[in-house]
Amino acid sequence: KKVTSFMGMFSGWLVYDTTKVVRIYDKRLSLLYYGLVLLIMNYTFYSLIYNKGYFEEEQPVGAMNIHLSAGNSVRKPTSELPYCKERECIYWDESEILYSLGTRDVLITTHVESDRQELVCTETESFGKSCSWKTIPGTSSEYYIAGVESLTVEIDHSAQAPVFHEQWLQSRDDDDVTSYVYAGTCKRMSGVLMNPRGDIPRIAAEFPVHQLDRVNVSLLLSASHSDLNETNELTNDTYRRSGIVLNADLGYNNARCSGKISCAFGTVPLHYRYRIYKVPDAQFFHEEFNNHNSTVRDRIIRSGILLKVQQTGKISRFSWNVFFVNLSSGLGLFTLVVIIVDAIAIYVLPEKSSYSHRKYAEVASSGEKIKTPDTPHPDPDSGSIKRRKPKAS
Repeated sequence: KKVTSFMGMFSGWLVYDTTKVVRIYDKRLSLLYYGLVLLIMNYTFYSLIYNKGYFEEEQPVGAMNIHLSAGNSVRKPTSELPYCKERECIYWDESEILYSLGTRDVLITTHVESDRQELVCTETESFGKSCSWKTIPGTSSEYYIAGVESLTVEIDHSAQAPVFHEQWLQSRDDDDVTSYVYAGTCKRMSGVLMNPRGDIPRIAAEFPVHQLDRVNVSLLLSASHSDLNETNELTNDTYRRSGIVLNADLGYNNARCSGKISCAFGTVPLHYRYRIYKVPDAQFFHEEFNNHNSTVRDRIIRSGILLKVQQTGKISRFSWNVFFVNLSSGLGLFTLVVIIVDAIAIYVLPEKSSYSHRKYAEVASSGEKIKTPDTPHPDPDSGSIKRRKPKAS
């Protein structure tokens, strides 16, 4: 009796819920169900096929060198350059114009201020000896660097997916590997320089294989909708004088190829693209000193185009694990559709009580259906469902 009493305490909990299939002839529910199913099928197809949801990805790492050359540029007389009418202009050699701030950051000088300074020391009884640099009168100068826009920037870069590349090499039997799937240099990859989004044409320049990336300074500026002669609203000076900051996004990719059907599935040869972004109203200058001796030095303040190149992108390869995870996620959404439609059927629609009764049923351990006082029964006259009233005791 104690065991029976104990089991009776939990009789309401010791149940097993199983699925019951009920076919409801309701156009509203069927349209909602198949509409959601169609949306999920399209989403799953987009995620797995178009968006290549079967790829695992690795962030590329790499290195680069940036140089400046005259290329095919021809020096014009300074009298033909509009900005030289505002201030003196001087032609510098390309090696002097480019000031390296690291392997990925360079300053292309457009404006220079220079002066000679002398170390002046004074000594007082209260503060002792103090020294400071003073500009020597008559030694200050200021001028533009002429012809900067006609120069050519040369970029030599390489990138790889370290883990993918190492595993790919381990799977190769031959020792003499002449081409790589998950690594490359600019001389083995093709690339493009993109115009700003929305511009036509989309591509500003193409970089073929077997060559360094060479792009004109004026083209870099136009690819970011920039102009050195525009006025910086914060400094009230032109960008040629105050300096300008350009961020170059160098993205690598082996999964996309501009919508071509030939690369709709799988990977393509590793390639890259540049996008140039101007930092609004930013200015940049660099101060350097050349010491003649312990008391005399030259100060040079450079302003110009700060070019910051960042290597980004994704290198991909097929993965069964990623494929089944994304496929399972898509299939799991079909279960969510059933839950949503069932909830609308038994909680929202006017026929919710009838649908709820036919969806849920209680069966005893003996196999007999348990009848509840509020079990609906059909009305023989109207064909509608009525609630069965409990018998009076």
